[in-house]
This record gives sequence, structure tokens and C-alpha cells, in this order.
Amino acid sequence: GLAPVKTADTAELKEKIKVFEEQGIGSFSILFDDIEEGFCFEKQLEIFNDVKTSFAEISFDFCPTVYSTELINKDRKHIDYFNDFINHFPKSSNFFWTGDKVISLEINKDSQSSLCDFNNENIFIWDNYFTTDSCPKNINLSFCDHLSFRSEEHTSELQSPDHLVCRL
Repeated sequence: GLAPVKTADTAELKEKIKVFEEQGIGSFSILFDDIEEGFCFEKQLEIFNDVKTSFAEISFDFCPTVYSTELINKDRKHIDYFNDFINHFPKSSNFFWTGDKVISLEINKDSQSSLCDFNNENIFIWDNYFTTDSCPKNINLSFCDHLSFRSEEHTSELQSPDHLVCRL
């Protein structure tokens, strides 16, 4: 992984993207989430636009540092960041949003109220419920019966096929 928080990291980011491009990857996400210090929307947008220009054949998505309503009013820096995002992020580009909370238990039309200037088709709702740093002790895999669990260490932790639960 690479956290491209500085424009100086752009060359390394481009090298990594090139490796994936050579393998036929056609979509890539530039993620600026969970950055607590030194974040600047203007610099992030510069990096995003630079890689989009450099790799015109790849589709790019963006995750802003402020990716939920609850993060907007965290402090003055987050408020300023979000205002810059609303005013300057390209309206035709896709970005991630988790709703009212970083981990929203319910997402509905009101969850996007602070994003009224954006088209719905450019907002990717990100279900952040199963993050590794805050997820519940059990993950319900009932709707993942198409997956194959071959690892012995994980197989012993799975319950019946009609109700799969993986204990973390």
C-alpha cells in the first residue's frame, strides 16, 4: 500500500499504477481516508488529476479524507477540507461516501444531504460496517455461499452452509 498524502509521493504512486495497468487493470481507487494529519484537499485533488491524466485509459475513483457526515464537523480543518471538496471536486468523477457515520447502520436518501451538488451516479455508497479496525467479532457470510473456503484454519471456524459465520 501507499498513502499518497504528499505530491512528492505521486511518482511512486504512478509506478504502482503502471504495474497494475500492465496486468490489465482498468479501474483504480485513490484513497485518502483515515488521514489524521497533514491532509489537504487541494494537494489530494492535484494527485488525483495527475494520475487521471497520466493514465487516461484507467477509470479512477476517489475517497476523500472526509467521507461521512460525522467527519465534517470534527474540527476546523475537516470543515475547510469538506468545503473545498464540495466546491472543487469534479462533479463528473466518482467518490466514496459512508453516509451519516463512518460506520452507518442505515443509509438512505438523507445520508447524502450534504452532497446535494453531486449527481447520485457519482456517489459510491461504501458499506464500512466490516472494516478490520472496527468490525464485529462475527461476520455473517450467509450471502457469500459462492465463495470457496479452502483454508483449514478458517474451515473449522465456519458454521453450517446455510448460515456461514466467520469468527475473527
